[in-house]
Amino acid sequence: MSGRIDVHFAEPWSLKQFLAENYVAKEYDRVLFSMGYRILNDINAVTVIMPGALVGTVILTLRGRGVGRDELIRRVDWLRDRILAKGGRVAEFGNRTTAEIVDRALGVLKDLIGEVKGLAEPTFFARDRFQLSFYRNQVIHLFVSEAIISVALYTKIKQGGGPSNQRISYQKLWAQCEFLSQLLKTEFVFELARTLTDNIDKTLTGLEKDEIIVWNKKEEYIELSTKERDCGRENYDFYCFLV
Repeated sequence: MSGRIDVHFAEPWSLKQFLAENYVAKEYDRVLFSMGYRILNDINAVTVIMPGALVGTVILTLRGRGVGRDELIRRVDWLRDRILAKGGRVAEFGNRTTAEIVDRALGVLKDLIGEVKGLAEPTFFARDRFQLSFYRNQVIHLFVSEAIISVALYTKIKQGGGPSNQRISYQKLWAQCEFLSQLLKTEFVFELARTLTDNIDKTLTGLEKDEIIVWNKKEEYIELSTKERDCGRENYDFYCFLV
């Protein structure tokens, strides 16, 4: 089976200059961590998301035991658009349709994604979630802030009740995000040179623009939007299930 390889290079930088600007005696470990995070940040910035990662990520972030082919194609299109909107890179589909790309990826991942037989529409499920997570991990760095905020909001949503009972105050959301950020600080590279408040506010603004949440700044609370509830929380769940 033929394939393709994408190679991209980040802007080069001087190790000598980096050490001259950051090296402090007795803080050698801190400098190494700082250098490591900068390298990872540069890698993330030029990583190209391949079709297998799109399909694997969608499979792992959908509620239920399986997903129909049409729904899978629709969600892959949505994810591709979200990645591009976040400044990420996606492999070019060329003249192929999304359906063709999805079918090809399913063939490559046939040992990790199973198909339910006997149904009117081809329906797929995660056969090996552990190995499939490798493909999801190629995407997750783009949506770390959205995932953390969604999980923080879930601390209220899981309590059930009406929409008003599932609102969370900005202060409580901030506290939950601080806890989760500390918990996951060695797992992800957070946006550089921004405070936690900056990241939260920027992400809330983006989620509100996408009509996933409502941010009531006057009364200082956050809740799911009516539109997101009406569509079965599919976009919100995507961010939650990433982590």
